[in-house]
Amino acid sequence: MIKIKQKPEHFIVKEKLKLNLKENGQYTYFLLKKTGLNTIDAVNKIADRLNLSSKYINFGGTKDRNAITEQYISISKGPKNDLYLDGIELKYLGEGDERINLGSLEGNEFEIIIETDQELRLIKKTINYFDDQRFGMNKNNHVVGKLLVQKKFKEACEELMINAEGNNYVGALKKLHKKILQLYVHAYQSYLWNETVKEFIKANMNYYEIDYSLGKLYVPEIINDLNQTKVPLIGFGSEVDNEKLNQIIDVILKKEGINQRDFIIKEIQGLSSQGDVRDMVVEIKNLNITDMTKKGIFEKLFPFIKSKINSQKQESKKYKLNFFLGRGSYATIVVKSLFS
Repeated sequence: MIKIKQKPEHFIVKEKLKLNLKENGQYTYFLLKKTGLNTIDAVNKIADRLNLSSKYINFGGTKDRNAITEQYISISKGPKNDLYLDGIELKYLGEGDERINLGSLEGNEFEIIIETDQELRLIKKTINYFDDQRFGMNKNNHVVGKLLVQKKFKEACEELMINAEGNNYVGALKKLHKKILQLYVHAYQSYLWNETVKEFIKANMNYYEIDYSLGKLYVPEIINDLNQTKVPLIGFGSEVDNEKLNQIIDVILKKEGINQRDFIIKEIQGLSSQGDVRDMVVEIKNLNITDMTKKGIFEKLFPFIKSKINSQKQESKKYKLNFFLGRGSYATIVVKSLFS
């Protein structure tokens, strides 16, 4: 068992990117420090405070609420001063001509404190799975996404518990922020990616299992052979060069009852999602592991003596983990891979 995020200060995330600052620019840049809020909720609070639409605020990646996080945002013609709200600190950095998006990021630095009774695996890489955060607190983001892809807008409203006046389901969905709707479709693409990689590893490699909110994920015992492998994020126009992956994707799409062109969603502008690729393997850079387990006086004096009780069950230990991941990769997947 692994205990993660017992306190916000046990999960610290700091974005890394390079800003091209100018004396004057279309956008103002800020460092957003927050806790107790996810990124979208924080952006909505900032927008309300500044009396502007949240569509004028852009960011790279979404960050979890159960953490202390630092990330960069850009605001179109925003203020040129610091801002403080409950759980939010905005530090003004300067101006520039480019808005911040996912492509702006280099990655994230993590400091994580965990407790676990699992043994440590000394690994430098793992599989680049999407983890629980992608699928939401109710574990249904991908379900809504699939309904949108299938054009089942009534069912999507029901899943989201949205009241559609006059049975105008598309109109009801359009009232949601576009980034929220995109999040659902992207969650479904992420689910398909996870399923594709799971089946590929299951069919071709020896592996161990890790848990996530939608079931089990498989991590190979030996990972080096996959270093250069890229896996499609299924959308319209996806191209699959790997024949083994292509066969797996065909089976999954048939089971799901969809095809690539279903990701063209003309009914809601900006919701169509093009295919992309994602590295199968993520490198765990600058990994440092500190054993923070508090030892009793008897254990300190006689570390070579173990009681029969301790020999029968694995002792729970406390660790601090520091590492860097490229953009879009999940630290919780790294933690699970290290201690499974």
